[in-house]
Amino acid sequence: MSACGRATPEGVPRVLVRGATLRALVESFDGLEATLAQKVTALGGFTTSSELSDASLTVVFRVPAPKLELALAEIAALTRRVDTRQTRADDLTEEYVDLEAQRKNLTATRDRLLLLLGQATKVDDALEVNEGLTEVQGQLEKLTGRIEFLEQGAALSTVTATFYPESHTSLDGSGWRPLEVARVALRSLLSVVQFLANTVIVLAVFAPLWGPPVWLFRRRRAARG
Repeated sequence: MSACGRATPEGVPRVLVRGATLRALVESFDGLEATLAQKVTALGGFTTSSELSDASLTVVFRVPAPKLELALAEIAALTRRVDTRQTRADDLTEEYVDLEAQRKNLTATRDRLLLLLGQATKVDDALEVNEGLTEVQGQLEKLTGRIEFLEQGAALSTVTATFYPESHTSLDGSGWRPLEVARVALRSLLSVVQFLANTVIVLAVFAPLWGPPVWLFRRRRAARG
């Protein structure tokens, strides 16, 4: 299984699930997603999801593991600069070897049960063997599914790329985002206005309770003056 990586000295293939995350600045989002999809497809990969807002574009895609570095270089070529880049490799060799051993044992058990089922002469015996066969087959299918998942994970690397438009940064590249600051300030202003409006509503609702005492207090104060 070459997709799982290089072989260890013991002859056991390494099952390495590789991935990467990247954050980069781009001039704009215009045509970026389509261009990225073309490059990923050319590398033998595919896009799994994308999320676009006015402040960022996040694209998740998968490429053949041997082409991970090439894919990251292709992304970098589409950007003004790469702010962060992280790669990882999860070694799942131990789990893979254990699952393969279990699958081998279950396959042998299934074959023996099939042989017994063919030799059964009584209905009760056949039903009992068939019940055991069904259970073993279910476990075998579950194990096979997990093994295939690990193999696919080792064969294809997942890349999560987040892009930010240049319009959301300062001209000197210092990272100052005036539009984002304005949005935060506007949200704060709206929160204050909402709080004041809610306060006025509450005072109006409880006016029958606090109104007469206030009126009486003011009248007495005026009389004393």
